[in-house]
This record gives sequence, structure tokens and C-alpha cells, in this order.
Amino acid sequence: NELSKSKFLLVLDDVWELDGWWGDSAGILLGGAKESKILITNRKVEVSQAIGAKIHKLPQMCFDESWSLFLRVAKKQEHELESHHLKRIGEKVVAKCGGMPLVVRW
Repeated sequence: NELSKSKFLLVLDDVWELDGWWGDSAGILLGGAKESKILITNRKVEVSQAIGAKIHKLPQMCFDESWSLFLRVAKKQEHELESHHLKRIGEKVVAKCGGMPLVVRW
């Protein structure tokens, strides 16, 4: 297997389900050179547990960080919001995002 001769970094982003593909691929992927790494990002701890991965939970952003990200995504500066009403709506949206960057960006 060619992977056993090379070190690699494989990034699998936003994996929701394993659906059998991991079982089919694990032997090949885990057979890479000793320094090889596989990074899987997901929202379900069950996915990480199912493959025996080392879990690193990222901390949630505070409100100010979330608000700043929201404004960047909206391409607005705080002073550009046309009314206090719009700012309050934006703040409510950010509060409901629970400090999760992916949710704020979406």
C-alpha cells in the first residue's frame, strides 16, 4: 500500500455520519506512515467515539466574539446598522447561535 510509505494529513470536515465508509476505509487510512494524521471535524461526539478518536472540544465563543463574527459575515460595522431595532434583532440572532462559529456564519 502506497500510503504506508508516505506521511499525510487527511482533513475530513463536518462529518455527520459514518454510514459504513469508515469501516471500508479505516484499514487503508490507518495504514499510513507513523507520522500520518487524520483530522475529523464533526458536531456529534458519537461519530468520534465510534472510531475511537481522541476528542478535542472547542470552547464556545463569548457573545462579543460572536457579535464581531456576525458583523464581519454581514459585512457591516456596528455603526452602520441603520437603527437600534436592527441591532437588537442581530443581537437576538447571535444569542440564539450559542457561541458556535459555524452557526453564526450560516
